[in-house]
Amino acid sequence: TAPNDEVVYDPQKGPVMSIIQRVCLDADEKPITELYIATDTKTYWLDESTGSWEETQIIYDQTQGRFDYVNYSVGDTYYTILANGCEEVGVWDGGGDCESFGPETVFSSVCLHYERIWGTGNPAYHQRVWYSDAYEANDWFGAGSGSVDVYSPTTAKTVAIRSLFNEIVIFKDREIFRVYGTYPSEFGVSKVAGDYGPVNCFSIVSAMDRDGRY
Repeated sequence: TAPNDEVVYDPQKGPVMSIIQRVCLDADEKPITELYIATDTKTYWLDESTGSWEETQIIYDQTQGRFDYVNYSVGDTYYTILANGCEEVGVWDGGGDCESFGPETVFSSVCLHYERIWGTGNPAYHQRVWYSDAYEANDWFGAGSGSVDVYSPTTAKTVAIRSLFNEIVIFKDREIFRVYGTYPSEFGVSKVAGDYGPVNCFSIVSAMDRDGRY
């Protein structure tokens, strides 16, 4: 809504769980932003010329509409990487269904860091984060991709991952960690803070105190 509570767009599609801003190219190959919304089972694209919401299938058999997402481009190809914690991570180029990559890539949170996509929140792997190959959003199991285990005595679950202050920061429900290193052979994990964490990836606001703590 606008500041005066005037309704700008009323989807009338049921409870809206997510708003997704997709970056892509228009007919003149100039970057533009498209607006999508997601309910628990469907996604819709806003046709700004008419103000109407058109149903658009992105993830096949979608069962959860609370999406975390990343926009990413390689050359003239623009991708939107979508994660909802239930289906396999989807890499979408704007046409047809998302490309998906197997049950290990069921993520609830994703981020972009140094040209790699990182993901975490798989309910079957509570203490693990994955990363794609550099410049390859759709390569999760090749030579340049892999995973990092973030173990802790509390067995706290990973709930979010973000690129903050030039580092990968992993938020668990009761602890916070960071991944250091530039290349996979250098990746390591250290603890930033304990005893607290976010509710989910949508409740994170980045900040740092005088001692350099998040």
